[in-house]
Amino acid sequence: MNFPKSQKTGRQAELAVEDAFLDWSWNVGHDQIDIGYDLCITPDHTVYHGIHFLAQVKGTSVEPRGSRLTTQVSKSRLRQYANNVLPVFILRVTPNRSIYWVHAQEWAKSNREKLIGDGKGVVTFDSSKVLNDREGFERYLLDIVGPLLQTRDPLSVGQQPSIDLANRNARRASPSSGESETQKVQELSKALSQLKLSFTPVGTAENIALVRDAHLYGLPRTFDVKDFNLAPIPGFEDQMKPLLAHGKLTMRSNASAQGHVLVCPGQEYSVLAQEVSLAAELFNGTAGVGITNESLPSPLTIIIRCTVVETSLKAEINLSIRGSAIYGVPLKEIDTLAPLATWADQIAAEDAMLLTLDFNGIRQPLTPAVSPIGQKLPVFQRIRSLSRLQMMSRALNSLFTLEDSDVFSEEDFQDIDFGFDLLRGVQRSVTINTMEVDSVSPEARKFISVPGEFLIQTHWQLDVAGKALGHFPVEIHMTGYAFESTADPEKLRIVKGGNGQAWVSYKKHDAAGNHIVRRKT
Repeated sequence: MNFPKSQKTGRQAELAVEDAFLDWSWNVGHDQIDIGYDLCITPDHTVYHGIHFLAQVKGTSVEPRGSRLTTQVSKSRLRQYANNVLPVFILRVTPNRSIYWVHAQEWAKSNREKLIGDGKGVVTFDSSKVLNDREGFERYLLDIVGPLLQTRDPLSVGQQPSIDLANRNARRASPSSGESETQKVQELSKALSQLKLSFTPVGTAENIALVRDAHLYGLPRTFDVKDFNLAPIPGFEDQMKPLLAHGKLTMRSNASAQGHVLVCPGQEYSVLAQEVSLAAELFNGTAGVGITNESLPSPLTIIIRCTVVETSLKAEINLSIRGSAIYGVPLKEIDTLAPLATWADQIAAEDAMLLTLDFNGIRQPLTPAVSPIGQKLPVFQRIRSLSRLQMMSRALNSLFTLEDSDVFSEEDFQDIDFGFDLLRGVQRSVTINTMEVDSVSPEARKFISVPGEFLIQTHWQLDVAGKALGHFPVEIHMTGYAFESTADPEKLRIVKGGNGQAWVSYKKHDAAGNHIVRRKT
């Protein structure tokens, strides 16, 4: 098979970068998710404690002319790099295998004009920043990863109760107004008196909230009523029952406007941020405006209740995952989930989001931005997990499907993050106290009971919500472990020593054997 020259050059450049980092005994992983990066580098765990960074490699078959070394990168990619929560480096490999580097986020700060619009941007490299100057590169790397070592991933799930996806949507809070239920009903009855219609809403807090949504904000709602009374229409008196004991009533405004709600990470709009646009409808009520996308296809549901307070616009915002959009369908087919992980990461990193309403040709930001995220953080945790689950299902070609009865445990959320990291090339630290292995070479058997370093090739089985998502090949790097004999002469037991450490990474291989399955507590 003959490959295009550019493809050969690109692969040769990647190999040069891999060799450089492997010479430093750093782990080099390849992206199996296809999120826009060539390599994922995990440096020495004893120094960087599991922090990793991403690399985009650019090669050339022609030596650069003059003193300027440049490369072209699509502007959409440059914006993606600029907003990644992980460090991103663009690496330029010359025909003589010299490797120059640029820190993409730092470059973007002083070249914002090159990120706007479509097409490609030109990135210029500093000739003094070469990878063979390891001391200079590590000095820079330690400076930028320092803050990451001090912070915890805000969207990681830990020390939380099990999550039931069937009930994940936040329940609407009961009305905060001090009005009595009788006063609310009287207010609504007065507003509807011109229709010669009267009824009494069933007096639960949830039902009253539905009535208020319909009356105050014009939102389409169905609620329970009793004592429903509609004056007979002249000429049809005998065909109508004026009073019904109980039933359901649906209220929906005849007039609505089609538009979009734009959700941008950060305190203010930025062309660099990954913005999510949700098609929505706008309704008018007696107290303000209601905006929702409940009747439109989307994996997310947004509801906004707007009122004018003095000269400013006050908005109550509810964002949730829409179960009906994801249940019963193989996750790999729901492409709209894929971009949401990066979006959720950016919102969590900024601890803020700005909403902009786009209706009738007018854009109106809802200021100030929602900040801090606070109580909405669990929603973004679940959004990221489902997005990552979709990307893994696609990468593994899995038919994994969620149902409304599925329950996610804390360990499930942790395993989603773990599996996602492995598939995008990260080397992760793991705890393995003992492990039985077979196919041990005679040379290896000589080191029984002597702590040493081992590489184990096996497969990782990923289970979520009690169902198999899939498995993939991994390599486990173990130091400070020793062999012990077992009753089976064909097998040996690997036992962790006092200073034993183990790391696992995605690695293609042909080794057979059982799958490793995480032991759930």
